Amino acid sequence: GSNIGIGRQALFRNEGRSNVAIGQAAGSMDGQTTPIISYNVLIGAQAGARILSGSSQAVFVGYNAGNYGTYSDNIGIGGSVLGGDSTNRDTDATKNIAIGAEAMRAYAGKANQNIVIGHGEAARAVSGSTTSEGSQNVGIGYNVFRNITTGATNVALGYQAGYANTTGGGNVFLGYKAGYDAT
Repeated sequence: GSNIGIGRQALFRNEGRSNVAIGQAAGSMDGQTTPIISYNVLIGAQAGARILSGSSQAVFVGYNAGNYGTYSDNIGIGGSVLGGDSTNRDTDATKNIAIGAEAMRAYAGKANQNIVIGHGEAARAVSGSTTSEGSQNVGIGYNVFRNITTGATNVALGYQAGYANTTGGGNVFLGYKAGYDAT
């Protein structure tokens, strides 16, 4: 109850409460056997269309944003941000902010407490099997942290800064292609 769905099949299967979904199939929970999400805002065609049951307090704005994951306290703005890739599914993403088309698109594992602002698949593959892996990274710039996987507590600011960093932690990359080859 208490949901607002505007658009063809918006919140189509959801049994949760206090959700707002605007756009074709937004929050439709396609393929879910237990379609329950609550306290989410999903705006854009297919935003949260394949969001996993149990997601709460997430805001996703953009085509295909916020799919294939269980999200708690996440914000994603841009096309295919935070889980727009069906090949990777997360079960425990919390407190991430991703802004820019395809930012954190193919992440997996327990990527938590990351802030990524940038277009071009910024931090696209951030992942981790524990809450400390692939977590607490801050990146601003086009293609920033493009290949990061389990790297944690990194800061990158600039065009393609930290581009090749996969597992490194505690790094600071500032400037155009800073740390481009650092792993």
